[in-house]
Amino acid sequence: MGGDAGKDGLRQGLDSMIALESQLEQRLTQLLAKTEGYLEAPRVIARLQSLVTGQREALQAHLEGLSDTDVPHTGSTVSGAFEAPSETQHGRQGQDAIATLRVLATALTENGFAYAVLHALAHRSYHVATANLADEHRRNYLGAAQAIHQAAGDVAVQELQEAGHTCRCECPSCSPGICLCWHVHVDPEVTGPGVPTEGIVVRAPRAESNAERAGLRHGDVILAVSGREVRSYQDMLDRMRDHQPGDDVSLRVRRGPGDPQELIVKR
Repeated sequence: MGGDAGKDGLRQGLDSMIALESQLEQRLTQLLAKTEGYLEAPRVIARLQSLVTGQREALQAHLEGLSDTDVPHTGSTVSGAFEAPSETQHGRQGQDAIATLRVLATALTENGFAYAVLHALAHRSYHVATANLADEHRRNYLGAAQAIHQAAGDVAVQELQEAGHTCRCECPSCSPGICLCWHVHVDPEVTGPGVPTEGIVVRAPRAESNAERAGLRHGDVILAVSGREVRSYQDMLDRMRDHQPGDDVSLRVRRGPGDPQELIVKR
């Protein structure tokens, strides 16, 4: 995807971005298999697959709609921004789930960077429709990158747990066995792909904990504590702090496609 002086810069940028999106689509298919068995990572990657496919199709339709005289010739001055070196993170093989997500985070950063250049190039060519599309896609990747960072925390905590490192946190939620370690950095205002919009996803409760004895399971989603909704890590902590150690706490839990159920956990 090097420079082509025979093409106007904007068409060249769109062609190159379509190629980058296609590479990322292929990479996501490979990455999905490496994150099976985790709570958050497969969901994030599956949603990102849909996002990338939609963006590639939108770029293709936009490019096909440009007339021969629609865009002024700008040459290939910024073509380097769209190049994918042979050692780019798109082509590297992650050896485990953490390495896989790192590869994906880098790919999102690279594509987001290229969209920023395409956005500037479109403005320079006074082609507002292309500039708006590029900026929309760039912002999508910013949200997607934050979702991948969240998924990385999920994978790290699960791998630590499987290696025998039990949670030592004594917060009001972790003490009865509901580990929230991976939720610490979730921003409830972010709406990128994969970011939960309601509830707290539960990983396997600590063995022989009050949460396990109450019947809480891996993958359950806590929707409310004592009748009050929870939508973030902080919500969950605040609701649990309203109860003293030893109190019975009512949790509204969604498990699969059925109606939510109520569980009682001793704080």
